[in-house]
Amino acid sequence: MAATLNKRQYMRRSLNIRVRYAVRTLPETSGRIINISEGGFFIAPSTNAKVGDIVIAYADGLGRLKGRVVRTDRRGFAVALDVSEKQKRYLATRIAALLNGVPYMRILDRRVNRRLDLDLEVTSQILPNGPFFDCVVVEMDADTLVVRTDQQKPAIGAPLRIGGLVGRVASRRRNGFVFNISRLARGARNRPGLLERIWLNSTHDCGQDRPKASNLMSRL
Repeated sequence: MAATLNKRQYMRRSLNIRVRYAVRTLPETSGRIINISEGGFFIAPSTNAKVGDIVIAYADGLGRLKGRVVRTDRRGFAVALDVSEKQKRYLATRIAALLNGVPYMRILDRRVNRRLDLDLEVTSQILPNGPFFDCVVVEMDADTLVVRTDQQKPAIGAPLRIGGLVGRVASRRRNGFVFNISRLARGARNRPGLLERIWLNSTHDCGQDRPKASNLMSRL
């Protein structure tokens, strides 16, 4: 039912891009997204995913995608995305940029010290070996992130890793906190995610030196 609804509401675009994903407690694996819309996507080849399973995926050029398996067949499985209407519009822009061969960062209005409104789900960790938790980056500039979360509210000054960015909590809010960015996490330059690419772009526009660190956090 959900899959049929997605097909009626959103136009599916054919793709062939690499994706890393995890389903239930199964080991992280890789495949290809062969079609996608704002409402969902299809991953090949087939796996042990079952209807109702939650999928967390990282796709080349699209970043983090989260949804639920709604259909399986011998070719693979279909996932209905669990995103807001704002996130769907944001994803549609990213899909269009990917299909047109235009790097997503070129379509952003890049002004010095411009604060970007985002709605980007990421995984965070309290350093050095604290718990992982999900959160949403809602605003960003070259120096700070505004983060929304109902899972953790770290203490002011606490060291964190948000996606592939490392820094400290600057202040706390009723529904989250403000995070001061200090550098990229080790290895994050080689395979930056969308959050890291946006930040690198903003530091470049502001004339700041890009940090010598580099690998998008592989843990989901």
